[in-house]
Amino acid sequence: MFRGYVYNAIIENSAPGTIHASGTVSRQKYGPGISHIRCAIPSSWICISSIPMSGFDMDDDLYNSDAWTLFIIRGVSCSLLCFVALEWLVSLPAELSLIWRLYPTTLIKRLYIFSRYYGLASLIGNTAMTWHIHSLVTPPAPICRSWHVFQFLTLQGLLLSLELVLVLRVFALYNRERGMGIFLFSALAIDMMGMSTCGFLTIARIDFGGACLPKWTPPQVMYYSVLELCFQSLLFTLTIYKQTARPQLRWQHSAIGAIVTRDSLAVFFLLGVLFVAVILNTVSQNLLCYIGFTLSTALFSSIGCRLTINMLSVSDSELVNDEDASTIQFTTVNHE
Repeated sequence: MFRGYVYNAIIENSAPGTIHASGTVSRQKYGPGISHIRCAIPSSWICISSIPMSGFDMDDDLYNSDAWTLFIIRGVSCSLLCFVALEWLVSLPAELSLIWRLYPTTLIKRLYIFSRYYGLASLIGNTAMTWHIHSLVTPPAPICRSWHVFQFLTLQGLLLSLELVLVLRVFALYNRERGMGIFLFSALAIDMMGMSTCGFLTIARIDFGGACLPKWTPPQVMYYSVLELCFQSLLFTLTIYKQTARPQLRWQHSAIGAIVTRDSLAVFFLLGVLFVAVILNTVSQNLLCYIGFTLSTALFSSIGCRLTINMLSVSDSELVNDEDASTIQFTTVNHE
């Protein structure tokens, strides 16, 4: 005898891998490597794992598959929400002194406010929506697709804000040269258009199982990650080149030079690890596709805000007063 862990109906197993129940039984794919039997029994529904049951305890199998997956998703969502909220509280004194004092409102201030508060609000909304979706037996496909569209647009908005901060830093390093500006913003536009195309193709091709979990990860997710890795590699290379091309510039040994180098390396490493993991997940079809939104949202929001605070915390007086150093116009980031 095997009992469903959420419902009060009993399903009997007469032979290994065979299930008998009163009512109609239908097989339904739930997610990568997870299948379900759905039994229509008067006034109740039961969903149990359909993995061959010889020698298995049904309750253990349930907790090791779908219930465990949903538990991880909810746990990660709540944990990352707490992380972003804590990071905001820790950086609030610097935010009050560095961001809100900027008047009139500048581009960098708008980017910071968007990354900080829209990122936090979207994590709150996504956590609430996650618990609601997981409470439904079979969420309608339009709801699942609309939820993923919201997640994708949120990610693109936060990623665009982060990339604008990074592009402005590189643009400032190159003294706001017109040719470099055209090159950087053209590369940014191409990157965002390519990633947006991959994102919408991914959403259009996803098949949803129970709790709106994708049954598989389309290859467009891998193309999305490759595009972003290429763009981040470009920005990192330009930054390091500027740092090493003319070592006689004394600003490179100042606080600003140290922060630019350190932050560029940290951002490249964090985003590189994230998108390489996404590529590997696309190949192996592992759990990351379920927690990718919350993880990416937390990273994009926190990284964008931290970059801005770090740059604004360094006084312009750190720049040495010579002709070469003064041409490195970090006011692009600070005031314009």
